[in-house]
Amino acid sequence: MVTRAMIKFSRVKFFFLICCTTVFSLTAAANAANIVAFGDSTTAGDPSNITGYAPKLETLLNNNGKPSVVANYGLWSENTYGGVNRIDSVLAAFAANFILIMEGTNDIRGGISVETTKFNLQTMISKAKTAKVTPALSTLTPSSLSGSETLIPQVWNPMIIALASSNGIKLADNYTATLPTWGTNNNDGIHPNAYSQQVMADTWYAVIAPMISSSGAVSGSGGGGNSSGCFIATAAFGSPTEKHVTLLKEFRDTCLLTNSLGRQFVEAYYHYSPPVAEFIGQHENVKLLVRVLLYPLITLCYLLLKLSLPVQLALAAFVTATACLVLSTFVIRRNCSRNA
Repeated sequence: MVTRAMIKFSRVKFFFLICCTTVFSLTAAANAANIVAFGDSTTAGDPSNITGYAPKLETLLNNNGKPSVVANYGLWSENTYGGVNRIDSVLAAFAANFILIMEGTNDIRGGISVETTKFNLQTMISKAKTAKVTPALSTLTPSSLSGSETLIPQVWNPMIIALASSNGIKLADNYTATLPTWGTNNNDGIHPNAYSQQVMADTWYAVIAPMISSSGAVSGSGGGGNSSGCFIATAAFGSPTEKHVTLLKEFRDTCLLTNSLGRQFVEAYYHYSPPVAEFIGQHENVKLLVRVLLYPLITLCYLLLKLSLPVQLALAAFVTATACLVLSTFVIRRNCSRNA
């Protein structure tokens, strides 16, 4: 027979397990390669399956001992003009080692010349290199609209291949990879289905995996991994190199980007925090308030990063025991009040 006391004890054990799991996941120290998937709807994914190839590539890398975060920054209906205008904000939003650029299909549909596409792609490559992020290019996947069935393989893709060569950067030939099965593995003549997205992920994997070690260290990359990203702290303290901001970045790289829950938090933070940071930066009183609110978090990050593992475990045990004591006291008092 299950009694109320047994249920309460199980709740306490469950809470204890959650606390321990959280602490151990945060204190696990490692690195991860940060990768941006950048492009139009072929990258973003179909509205009925919005994941695109990015999560498939991330799974492939992590399952093969290449710790990585792949952030999907694909945007529907974007041409290369839009890519040029958007890439700076993306590079600022996600502290990347690689950016995988795949754009040009919408240029063809919009009547933009191949010379303009080349110029815009070159601009994106240069912006990435300036930001110390290693760019890679992809050929365009097949398309049956606006004459693309001939323009892509005969005009645009040869230009992209030559552009990658002249810049000395990696090329993923997703056209050749997806073409054999494209007829049965696209959604509407333009967009790859889940099968073709996996083929694209496999193709990108073959290009970038050799540059990522089993510890997540990256070779042949511009090394943008620690350059930016803590927008709110930067706005509050006034500089991305301020010591408290640097500490938070270190915590992000060594504790959050090493587990799936932490990576999801970081990606959500990068998505939602820029407008908040902009508001903070415009109000001195708000800056002061945010700094005060950040100090407890900064203290916790310092303890997790700088203390030895035995001290961390002792601290975790103390915090967990305190939490359990508080919870038990709350349960006992509630029962007493009910029985009074």
